[in-house]
Amino acid sequence: MLLGLVKQNSKELTPGPKFDSQMSAILNLSALAERYNFDDVDKVKLLSGIDEFYKEPLNRRITTDFAFLHVRDTLSGKVAPKDLEKELAEWRAIVNK
Repeated sequence: MLLGLVKQNSKELTPGPKFDSQMSAILNLSALAERYNFDDVDKVKLLSGIDEFYKEPLNRRITTDFAFLHVRDTLSGKVAPKDLEKELAEWRAIVNK
């Protein structure tokens, strides 16, 4: 949906006084669309991974949006495992104070 909005807004981009605000909105939507893009991950594996993620007691207070990002990145292999572990340790430290 966000990618559709980016495409639509890009077509409506016009030179003039509103250009900067229009471009800023497009860039913000693009960043959000990229962050929450789950198209290249099998949905069954993603949901199974979420179940496994929350079986760990230290993860129970981590919000679902972060859990989905972590599981997606784990499944896709695009983020190094050591980076994922570091990120997860930081989240756990914040939410389990």
